[in-house]
Amino acid sequence: MNQEDIHTLLQKHVRAVEQRGVENLNADYPYLFSKTEAYPVLCDALLEKIKNVHFDYVASIETLGFPMAGAIAHARRVGFIAIRKEGALPGAVLQSANFTVPYKKRETVLEIQKDIPLKGKNVLLFDEAIDTGASLIHAVNLLKMAGADVPALLTLTNYPNLQKIEGIDVLSL
Repeated sequence: MNQEDIHTLLQKHVRAVEQRGVENLNADYPYLFSKTEAYPVLCDALLEKIKNVHFDYVASIETLGFPMAGAIAHARRVGFIAIRKEGALPGAVLQSANFTVPYKKRETVLEIQKDIPLKGKNVLLFDEAIDTGASLIHAVNLLKMAGADVPALLTLTNYPNLQKIEGIDVLSL
């Protein structure tokens, strides 16, 4: 499947939805993931995007990115790291700085489990969509605080068409 076919697939199955007064910002990813003709093709297309990226883990910000990131981790035979909002993970955690996601207008803190050995490891960071980049910036900083390197950021949709976040290449369909 070529890039044009992938874009057609996304346009066909990603239904834009209004979220808290922001039109066409978020998309109906659960619907997209439910489509048999879409999910495996998108997983394969993402894997093609990262075929030359070396990483030891795939991390994803909760929760819509988990199905894709988990599939990528499985295909590449690496571990998966869940980046969750404050209070969702058991045990000791590392926390990001407080930040406000512009379209949600509420403070958020991201966490990862402290006992995952990330020092010196490469972590591919996945988020299903980039709307503003705020969550990814804080996730990158959180992973770096844990001692990880982030060789690339991967996403399905990149609404502002960002090429880099925190100096890291953004790869998107």
